[in-house]
Amino acid sequence: MDLIRHCSYVLAVVEEGTFTDAAISLGITQPPLSQGVRRLEDRWGVRLLDRSARGVALTAEGRRLLPVMRALVADAHALDRRAQELGRAPGDVVVGVDPALSGLTEAVLARLAGDASGPVRPRPGRPEALVDAVRSGEIDLALVRHPCLTDGVLAGLPRPVRTALVSPTGRRGPESLSVPRGLALVLRPRDEAPAAHDLLWNECVRAGHDGPLVESEHGPLPWVAAGTGWSLLPWAAVHSLPGSVAVREAPRRLWLRAVVVAREPDVARDADTVLAEIAGDVGRG
Repeated sequence: MDLIRHCSYVLAVVEEGTFTDAAISLGITQPPLSQGVRRLEDRWGVRLLDRSARGVALTAEGRRLLPVMRALVADAHALDRRAQELGRAPGDVVVGVDPALSGLTEAVLARLAGDASGPVRPRPGRPEALVDAVRSGEIDLALVRHPCLTDGVLAGLPRPVRTALVSPTGRRGPESLSVPRGLALVLRPRDEAPAAHDLLWNECVRAGHDGPLVESEHGPLPWVAAGTGWSLLPWAAVHSLPGSVAVREAPRRLWLRAVVVAREPDVARDADTVLAEIAGDVGRG
């Protein structure tokens, strides 16, 4: 059990007043939030929250445990920040990387490393968590999917990223079709980036997708290789794909979008320039 995460769920419900608002604040859907609270209650054998038509309130046990949960979560965050500070040498540039932008991220990091005076270190994470890390000063900048909440940080322009449509060999279909038919669309989990996920899903449906949706944090290749799924990846990741999958440029309406976020204007401007130069050009030729 992830004790810290589930305690954070309870704190979010208390602070927001409802499970719906708490889920929005955490950037997740309501079912995993409710399940997390329930698992914590089952583990401890106490009911923490009273749920009624009027809202959510702490039980007597919940009120007694609330200060302990708050201290536990605060101490965990403080430990995390301190450990990251110890692992970061002066002059290092720490860049947050969104796993959905694999390939593009490596190209941008390589370019930034060539221009930087010190080491450039990647830090993977969910877009909203990376934006929070930029906001708090834990990392210098981040490259994340768009749309994403960027209040409190400097954000570059949303950049269309040249995108590859990967599908099973022999299942491309007629040239008139924008996307393969009869296959599952494999995307990264929605809770990583809900707004970007929903936008891409809706565009795929509008483009003719008629199969189910599969969410996988391990990437689409198992489904594509098995002949049961297709997906969209940054074109910069094409070089690492096996020759057994079919690759073509995705319709522009299905291109991924990326944005650079940073705290310092010079850092944001320089990284955005690199992203603009690379996003549409990597892999061409």
